[in-house]
Amino acid sequence: MTAPEDKAVTQLKGVIFDLGNTLLHFNGDWNEVAEEFYSELYRSLTSSGFDLDKANFIHLFHTRIHAYFEERARQHIELTIAYVLQNTLADLGYEQVTSEELKRPLAEMYAVSQNRWQIEDDTLVTLNTLLETGFRIGMISNAGDDDDVQTLVDNAGIRPYFDFILTSAAERYRKPDQRIFQRGF
Repeated sequence: MTAPEDKAVTQLKGVIFDLGNTLLHFNGDWNEVAEEFYSELYRSLTSSGFDLDKANFIHLFHTRIHAYFEERARQHIELTIAYVLQNTLADLGYEQVTSEELKRPLAEMYAVSQNRWQIEDDTLVTLNTLLETGFRIGMISNAGDDDDVQTLVDNAGIRPYFDFILTSAAERYRKPDQRIFQRGF
């Protein structure tokens, strides 16, 4: 007779991972990076033709970001950083800014931190073992920007291991909302 724990393992078909602080870890000080984020976003927006007061823009965006973080934690709904930025710019008189117009400024903002994400020591061994054992592997990451997560996955070289990669930014639901898990396997 098979032990109960062995039955459970044989019934398991796949594993879903998170990205940040599971497969990758951040090597740096978030407070320092936040200052660089805001400054780079401001620089990119102004070089794109937005006439913004730096201190006012950064203060308003920072305030909206914190409110957004609190709301998404309560509601498990992801509105995206682009949405927060659009609303910030609307408050500053730029009411018709599209998500497409914000792609480059957001990419430049995220570039500030992307090289600070490092692969965990056991990530590749774990993923290889699961793959060799025949498990399907998925990833679901709570994140405010899908492009940033996809870049981090590519930079780490781990995309080939996954049957799917979902982000709350693309799906609009955050873990632990069951709807994001239903989109997986």
